[in-house]
Amino acid sequence: MGHPVVHFEVQGADREALARFYQQLFDWKTNDQSEFNYTLVETGGEGGINGGIGVTPDGAPGGVTFYVHSDDGAESLRRAEELGRSSPQ
Repeated sequence: MGHPVVHFEVQGADREALARFYQQLFDWKTNDQSEFNYTLVETGGEGGINGGIGVTPDGAPGGVTFYVHSDDGAESLRRAEELGRSSPQ
């Protein structure tokens, strides 16, 4: 089995604007979780990966994080370190 992406997060300064943007762009279904300053996202479709939209800490740039499933987390970390040492800068 591969290592599928199981969740993603989009972060930026204006969570509500980001949620509206992606909802309109991709027809994603969103569920506002104001008490957590977070929006849950259902991307839909067969095999769609769900995620969330949140706010960056003050002054931090926006970004995207994705979460990947691994049957052996320690081995995945070891491999990432090995590849990081051998990759060109």
